[in-house]
Amino acid sequence: MSKTFYQRVIDIIKSIPEGKVPTHGQIAAYAGNSHASRQFAYILHSSSRKQNLPWHRVVNSKGSISLKPGYGYELQKEMLKDEEIIFNKLESNKWIMDYHIHTTLSDGKGNHDAYIRMAQKRKIDEIGFSDHLCLKKVSWAMELSQISSMIETINHLKKNSKVVIKLGVEMDYFPGFEDKIKEIIAGIPFDYVIGSVHFINDWTVDHPDNISEYEKWDVYELYKVYFNLVQQTANSKLFDIIGHPDLIKKFGFKPKRDISDLLEETAEIFKNSGICIEINTSGLTKPCKEIYPSKKLLKMCFDKGVPVTLGSDAHRPQDIGQHFDEAIKLIKEIGYIEIVQFTKRKRKFIRI
Repeated sequence: MSKTFYQRVIDIIKSIPEGKVPTHGQIAAYAGNSHASRQFAYILHSSSRKQNLPWHRVVNSKGSISLKPGYGYELQKEMLKDEEIIFNKLESNKWIMDYHIHTTLSDGKGNHDAYIRMAQKRKIDEIGFSDHLCLKKVSWAMELSQISSMIETINHLKKNSKVVIKLGVEMDYFPGFEDKIKEIIAGIPFDYVIGSVHFINDWTVDHPDNISEYEKWDVYELYKVYFNLVQQTANSKLFDIIGHPDLIKKFGFKPKRDISDLLEETAEIFKNSGICIEINTSGLTKPCKEIYPSKKLLKMCFDKGVPVTLGSDAHRPQDIGQHFDEAIKLIKEIGYIEIVQFTKRKRKFIRI
């Protein structure tokens, strides 16, 4: 005798494992009637406590909690947190990647294994290791001699990890050295290459020891110089992703004059170069207290069809996926419905 829809729904809910959050509609479809999500909701409500069902693992079609604050919302959220479902994963219920991670090979404070364990714990589906590589001799970047061991480490980790692992790099752009950068990149099997601007001449603009240099500049003129370098980075077409596009705001120095034209010009160059930009959440932990790029620049990029991906700029394992809930909320608010996944420097668009 075949089971009723009610019985099939109950069996499916009972079988939901810890760490999974299917939607009402998905379960209704699994039970044989994709149009019966309301009937399913009634079954869930009326039977969850009687049959000791893991009701808290079921979410709505947006991947969100349906219950309202004061009527079970807080309880469900806490139960999911106890199972280490982080809320940004719940809200999107889609594939989440973090492509900006630094290990002890450069200026990070954790090894590869520590980051992978944290990614698993936080339900991040895919991570990319992107240690610094710089033509200048600096203490915070890898040596070229370390690249072969880095590749060997990543290839070994890929074999056994439940988290998808990608090989990336964050490389500084320097005008006039495009051929050298191209030569280095061409010899390494990267999944993606982040191009970043950390230097204006010999000044490392994001290093806290160098904040006094800002006082020597007219901030508007400084922004023009910085964004010109970012534009050259994109125009070089050496990179897949522009890293923290407005890093110059890190310490809170912002022009009093309107820079809309400068941002518009930058977004137009991003469009024409075909570059992807990262939504870098580390800015929320810096004096600027703002995601890179700003909402204004991001909206201009969206209007011009510039694609985006996600990066936490993690320098410690606990930074993995930091503030991704805010990042995903922002890009959805702007209008994005997809983010970019990279494999062997080829793009695939993933819905958010």
